[in-house]
Amino acid sequence: MEALYTNEFGRAAVGMCRRVSYDDGSGQMWGDVNTANFVSLEGGNDSGIELLYFFDKNKKLTGIHILTFSVWRRRRPMPKRFGEMG
Repeated sequence: MEALYTNEFGRAAVGMCRRVSYDDGSGQMWGDVNTANFVSLEGGNDSGIELLYFFDKNKKLTGIHILTFSVWRRRRPMPKRFGEMG
């Protein structure tokens, strides 16, 4: 089946890690970073959102694949404004 796709990249900053790691293996939420045993913040910051848009041969949008690092991801149907999916 003939189809088209395009990609896009965006940012959606929804927060940052606030838990601090220390060299003794401990960690603390809102911990002090102005100490000699501070190592880093736990986790990273990945606010990137990669999008793939799919179209049929008539250039009608048929799907969107969203790639993001998020614990609140879930599958959702496409909004009705994009038309019925077949």
